[in-house]
Amino acid sequence: MSLFSDDPIEYIRKQLDFTETIYMPKNTTVDLLQYLCQYKSSKKKGHKPDYLIPFLNFATENMTSYNAQVASGANPDWRIKEALLFAVGSLSEVIYQYKDIKGNIEPMLTQHVLVDLQSP
Repeated sequence: MSLFSDDPIEYIRKQLDFTETIYMPKNTTVDLLQYLCQYKSSKKKGHKPDYLIPFLNFATENMTSYNAQVASGANPDWRIKEALLFAVGSLSEVIYQYKDIKGNIEPMLTQHVLVDLQSP
């Protein structure tokens, strides 16, 4: 099976151990995503990162698609939604630098997270 199923305590320990996480693909991917979503081609004051809004739109579109599949009775892969929420959460420091973007995150989370928290 998986380490999570067989030994959940060891699974969590590995997630928090720096020596274990330095080469994990998940962490490398998050580092790349954070770098890309902070990149600005223009250093002018008030200019937003080039890829932050397109990525947030991508995440929202995919989570909306996931919710539509659930509503239609399909059984979509929950890991996609979990990965998107994790990615958006990993960008929180970048997002909170821009008030207009920060204001749009709450409705997105309300629409895509609270639904699951209220689910039986």
